[in-house]
Amino acid sequence: MLSEVLNLSNYAVSPHAAGPWAVGILIATLGIVALFRERGSKVSLAFCALTMSVAIWLLSAGVLYSTLDEPLALWWAKVEHLGVVVIPSLVLLFTLAIVQRVHELRAIAWGSLALSGLFYCSILASDRFITGVYHSAWGYYPRYGPLSWPFLVFFFGLLFGSLRLLQMQLIRSTRVIQQRRIKALLVALAVAYLGVVDYLPAYGMHVYPFGYVPVLGFVVLMFRAVWLYRLQEITPAFAAEQIIHTMADALLVLDSERIVRVANQAAAQLFGYAKTELIGKPVSTTLGVLLEQEKIDVLEATGVMRAYEMHYRNKEGKVLSLDITGSLTRDHAGNPSAFVFITRDITDRKQLEEQALQAKKLEALGKLAGEIAHDFETIFTVLSRLSLLLVSGLDQNGRTQSKVEEIRKAADKGMELTRKLLAFSSSQRFKPTLLDLNALVTNLRGVLEWVVGKDTALATMLDPTLGWVNVDLGQIEQVIIKLAAYAREAMPQGGKITIETSTVQLSAIPPHPHGLIIGPGKFAMLAMSASRWVMDEEMRIHLFEPFFRLKEYGRAPGLELAMVYGIVKQNGGQIAVESQPGLGTTFRIYLPLVERTVRTADSAVSPQHSAV
Repeated sequence: MLSEVLNLSNYAVSPHAAGPWAVGILIATLGIVALFRERGSKVSLAFCALTMSVAIWLLSAGVLYSTLDEPLALWWAKVEHLGVVVIPSLVLLFTLAIVQRVHELRAIAWGSLALSGLFYCSILASDRFITGVYHSAWGYYPRYGPLSWPFLVFFFGLLFGSLRLLQMQLIRSTRVIQQRRIKALLVALAVAYLGVVDYLPAYGMHVYPFGYVPVLGFVVLMFRAVWLYRLQEITPAFAAEQIIHTMADALLVLDSERIVRVANQAAAQLFGYAKTELIGKPVSTTLGVLLEQEKIDVLEATGVMRAYEMHYRNKEGKVLSLDITGSLTRDHAGNPSAFVFITRDITDRKQLEEQALQAKKLEALGKLAGEIAHDFETIFTVLSRLSLLLVSGLDQNGRTQSKVEEIRKAADKGMELTRKLLAFSSSQRFKPTLLDLNALVTNLRGVLEWVVGKDTALATMLDPTLGWVNVDLGQIEQVIIKLAAYAREAMPQGGKITIETSTVQLSAIPPHPHGLIIGPGKFAMLAMSASRWVMDEEMRIHLFEPFFRLKEYGRAPGLELAMVYGIVKQNGGQIAVESQPGLGTTFRIYLPLVERTVRTADSAVSPQHSAV
């Protein structure tokens, strides 16, 4: 029989099939849309099942009208009735879901579904329901026998019973939205019921089966009802189910035996387990480290568990910072019935807190360094000038002159240290200049090639549309040269240093531990990447602290990178550092863009943009 069903020569294109096919597809689509819109609620499941049964009826009827062979037509008539016999039962089930009486009348609902199954079994097992097919002007059509009469009684009984249930609910309802929803459903179902005209040709009456037309009206009215009023009344039970499904925090509910009975999707994602791996399993076998027996015992004894934080490695190996709260429900006898735990992922928040703390730390260090540097500057200036006076009045060959010279050298070193401290604290003299970063990088290329040496390749990627920045030319030159020097020392075996410029539009610079986040705006980005420089997270976090030692490369403690941080900040910018194995380390400097018309006393016209 299957070969006959799949043989296209047994079918012909029929205009009478177009209507049932079109409406069948539309009503199936409506059921799927409602299912997704109502997030798989019980009402939407019942409605989707109803629309699918109607779609089976109409699509099979369309094929039946196109069939040329009578035995094949009889086969399709039986397939068509797979949808027909369950329509009344599914209408009832859908109505009970709407009026929220499924549990109360579940015996009637299950009984009607069982009767639908018995009717279909009679169709398959005998010819007492469908005795054959008529060949009408529109194509083949099923011919009903004596068993069809009990089915029609069953069919119309459930249809009118469903309408009565909706009518009673409308009378009892006091909310306007609920009344409008029920009225819309009543009208839609009443129009759809006109489709019973299709039963007339089954008894030999030559009436064209236009039942798909009122069903089309049902589709239009139901689509409007679903879109305007939804299908599901927002009850506490429905709201709880939706909240659990959509909440961002992980929810676990344990029974008195410490077995997980409820776990939402957020819990599965957070802990790295599928929901089936959590639900029905003792919590000790999956999340024992997270919810230790002692914690659950304390919750049982006190009835509440204050929020506590912990580090947890999930199944995927990711280390998370978690905030966990717990509560307990008891039965009438006072015994524990459910342990409820809500877990929030605070990893990002903790990182931001650490970054803010680091930024404050650098700010405090900068203020302290500035105060000390100003005092040192005065002392070293006096020492240097007095030593010059002493040297000029001493014998050129005397030993005293050499000692005074040592004093002068020490004073000069102190002055250099002071300048670095002033740079870190953003307290040094600042002479802004209207500057083209592309031209600056191009002009520095010869110096940079000498700084990085022959074993390190130097490349530039300059954005020809880059705008202008208002910064101190000498300070930005120091930043570029010092970063290049550090990159060279971090790659003793050689590598590649790439300098890149671009224009970026930011709502905020990505959080990092080396300063405050810049507000929204347009920025010129100057990036320097070192291909073989990889640093760990601890080094990345503390990189700009004064006297931080780069242990991996043997650098003595100093202020060079602290100076870089201070200079960028003093010029109104921000600096971020990224480092990943295989990609190397990248410093990104963000400087606010300015209009070309902005000029300062020291502004200078830069060369044309160029790129290498």
